Amino acid sequence: MAGDTFATRPKVSTVSAVQITAEKCWVNDGAIHGSGSNCDDAFVACCGDDTGTTGPVDPVPTVRRSEVLKVKAHFPTIETHPPSDAPMASISQLFPELPDVKVIDIGASPIDGDPPYSALRDADKMDLVAFEPDETQFAALQALNFPRTKAIKAAIGDGTEGVLKICKIPGMTSLLEPDQEVLSHFWGFDIWGKVLSRQPLMTKRLDDIAEAAGAHYLKLDVQGGEFPILQHGTETLKSCVFVHTEVQFVPFYKDQPLFAELDIALRKAGFWLHRFLPIHSRVFKPLMQNNDIYAGLSQVLWTDAVYVRRFTDFPVMAYDALQRIALIAHDLYKSYDLAALALQELDKRDGGDRHPQYLKALTSA
Repeated sequence: MAGDTFATRPKVSTVSAVQITAEKCWVNDGAIHGSGSNCDDAFVACCGDDTGTTGPVDPVPTVRRSEVLKVKAHFPTIETHPPSDAPMASISQLFPELPDVKVIDIGASPIDGDPPYSALRDADKMDLVAFEPDETQFAALQALNFPRTKAIKAAIGDGTEGVLKICKIPGMTSLLEPDQEVLSHFWGFDIWGKVLSRQPLMTKRLDDIAEAAGAHYLKLDVQGGEFPILQHGTETLKSCVFVHTEVQFVPFYKDQPLFAELDIALRKAGFWLHRFLPIHSRVFKPLMQNNDIYAGLSQVLWTDAVYVRRFTDFPVMAYDALQRIALIAHDLYKSYDLAALALQELDKRDGGDRHPQYLKALTSA
């Protein structure tokens, strides 16, 4: 069924055959889906016939109670498992030769807790250049005193003069003007987006900042200011293999570029969308769900979007770029299949055996 997801955090296991018995299951594009208790967590990545050839199985509309569907799998299968049962925290435990990652964080206020790249810091596999224009949040960032980190008080944009709107809560502060007409439809946002003060400043182009050169991972959380950063950061993007950015589906700010514009810009730069992290929704006033102003219902508003270099470009990609894709995919996003794909390409280059080592490590976890 299109859009169904039974596994949010995969665990890889190798099996030669899988038996699924359930009240109702069906097969589509090689994936087993269903509504029964025994097939909710079953997903077979690739299936084959008795001759050993691989490829998706023919669609089977329904397998009912007491019927057994056998699928011969020639590749590892993916199963759900709790976070506590996750494989090794860092792939660098298995491959310590993987190079470090240079992270650029634009909008590095620590108000939201650990950033998405914190696992790389835990593994001591990253250097960070962090930008934050708000004086209070910049001081909070400096106070954390993270190792291998350079904090810069600057607003990144198009290189022109701008005005930073300091809002009621730091998470709403932006170079753009909050759109109260939109915000007033949802609980809290019209209050949180109230502008308390305005600070004129000169923005800087990402490509003009020497400290940003040679970046591998770009994280953006700038409340509507992502598009000019990408427009004026094309040279910086050339060395990046991942981009993690907040995107909006509904504009919280006047003249705010939305997900569609950012997606076009990143695809033009050679990236494809890899995944959305939790999509946030809210209830329209005056309704409220369970007396909780933070509870969502139907209207999606924003999410974090993760972009990665096109996997079809892996055969022509630089060796160290593939290494960093494997490291970031595993450590930050638990995207074990993407990490394995990058390792497989590395093995083709130098005759290594990282791919089978990696699969063995995952299946033994």
